Amino acid sequence: MNTEWTKLYEALAAKYEMGEKLISILKEECAETTGVVFCPDHLGDTFWAGTYAGEYKRQHGYERVLYITKAAYTEMLDLFPEIDMTMPMGEKETDALKFYFYLRHQYTDGNIRLGSFPYFVMFQFPKVALQQEINESYQASDLAWEKILELSPKTPRNQIKIPETASLREWKEKYQNAVLLAPGAYSEEAVPVPFWEKLTARLLDRGLEVYVNYNGHDCDIRIPGAEPLSSSVVDMIRFGECFRGFVGLRSGICDALAQTSLRMAVLFTIAPWKDTIELQEGEAGRHDLWQMGRKEGISCYEYLPQQEELLLERICEDIEI
Repeated sequence: MNTEWTKLYEALAAKYEMGEKLISILKEECAETTGVVFCPDHLGDTFWAGTYAGEYKRQHGYERVLYITKAAYTEMLDLFPEIDMTMPMGEKETDALKFYFYLRHQYTDGNIRLGSFPYFVMFQFPKVALQQEINESYQASDLAWEKILELSPKTPRNQIKIPETASLREWKEKYQNAVLLAPGAYSEEAVPVPFWEKLTARLLDRGLEVYVNYNGHDCDIRIPGAEPLSSSVVDMIRFGECFRGFVGLRSGICDALAQTSLRMAVLFTIAPWKDTIELQEGEAGRHDLWQMGRKEGISCYEYLPQQEELLLERICEDIEI
């Protein structure tokens, strides 16, 4: 057998074995009355899984639920009162546990469930890469989550609860006339930087302050004229509605901000063949922001270079309402 393939096989076997051991440990440490939901993927997916925590616990008859996720997302899940416990998991362990579920093509093991869309899994080794496609068909996001978590149709979702703090009051005073931009996203094609520069200039001309969220990711963009603002995921959620408005490329943070009262203009690059910039409910991707329960104050637009001027006008109108 080829040496590289032998190494690959051994590495995959070791990864699966680690996942199997993690499952065994979780079963030993968590009583059968505790529902364990494992969320290994994106911010948006993790947030959506969190919105179903209360009904997941009730419909499956658990006394409490534990959500396992990336360390950066545990504080965000703590904003859901229905989630009893959260636990961070390292990257190596996360990959192993995800591989365990994916390779078995079974997304539950006792009281432990994969709480994520089964997309695909990629493993990269020296000179060899393996990608396993997970062929599952999901349509509307609410139906998909009901299928993933085995919930009844039209299951109601939980809302985050943001406590009133001194810091929150300070932010409301400081940013009440400011617009927060989030031009970076891993899930969408980038909108050209000159667009964000034009938008910033127009907002400044209207007497508004402009901040751009920056967390050091390779998809982040610095915009001349906008003040950089580095904040954690949970701070973005806690303090987001302190701003006059939000303009950002579609990303997971939009799911969380959609549960606040923040006025939002969200840009997509999913349908460049469209003739109009407006996106209606049910048209703006599988994770439809309007499904979070708020029908007002969220505008979704397709970025079309040939209609950039119209898009700039609409966004400024949205923010100034």
